Amino acid sequence: MKYSLILALFVFQILACGMTGRNGEAEAAAVLDTLPIPSADTSRHNIILENLFDESANSLRGFLKGQSCCDYSVKQENGALRFEVRKDDRSVSGSVRSEITGKGYRNEERWYGFRIRLEDWKVDGAGEHVIQWHPNDSRGSANLALWTSSGTYTLVVSPDGSENHYYELGPVVPDVPVDFVLHVKWSQERDGFVEIWKDGKYITKTQNEKELPYRGITTTKGCYLKLGINKFGWSYEPARSESTTDKRVMYFEEFREGNELAKYEDVAPRPAADQQNDHLAK
Repeated sequence: MKYSLILALFVFQILACGMTGRNGEAEAAAVLDTLPIPSADTSRHNIILENLFDESANSLRGFLKGQSCCDYSVKQENGALRFEVRKDDRSVSGSVRSEITGKGYRNEERWYGFRIRLEDWKVDGAGEHVIQWHPNDSRGSANLALWTSSGTYTLVVSPDGSENHYYELGPVVPDVPVDFVLHVKWSQERDGFVEIWKDGKYITKTQNEKELPYRGITTTKGCYLKLGINKFGWSYEPARSESTTDKRVMYFEEFREGNELAKYEDVAPRPAADQQNDHLAK
């Protein structure tokens, strides 16, 4: 245990200085996966990570900061984790991004719940996503990601990092919080799956007439979680020149991860009214 803690601190220092690439992230994810952080809410069961991004605790617990350029990129603010990218930000790992790195996965079944709010999110065709599970190598697309390009929430599944499957989940409404729950079986076999709820609704047919849940291989080499904005469309032409915005700001208001025994209600974000009451009570 002593040596694990020393290793975790060492990896964190490297990531905080921005001196590591994707291999370093994958190693950090393996360390984080041994540090369960259960829910403070006793009605929630089988939680292995909860972070409400509150002011009184480590706002990055369960994650490492390592994929951003600037002081404004990732900040705790009013019970949320605030992510920002600007068009003139320097490139980090080949993209304009503001992300934090989380756990690694290979053959696990997991539940994820989170709430996001996209501030003044103008419709823009330059590609972007706001959460991803990146393969354990430096090539290819995320195995699973939530895109917000062109004013549409889109679940994108890429089993081997080369062929993307797109599931449009409806329009992005700026400044309105949205709750997501995902149930994923990470597998190197044919028994993997992805299913998703948006604002409490289980999605079986998407805006572009695609059927969910997705079934099949969900990762071939293992993957790791990253929260935050990756504005990859600003990294190449003509998408960068044609982009209609020069800044993106997003808020993550809470995040939970459950193990294979969890249920929807264990990880689902609290009603917005409950959060407001918490803030008023402080």
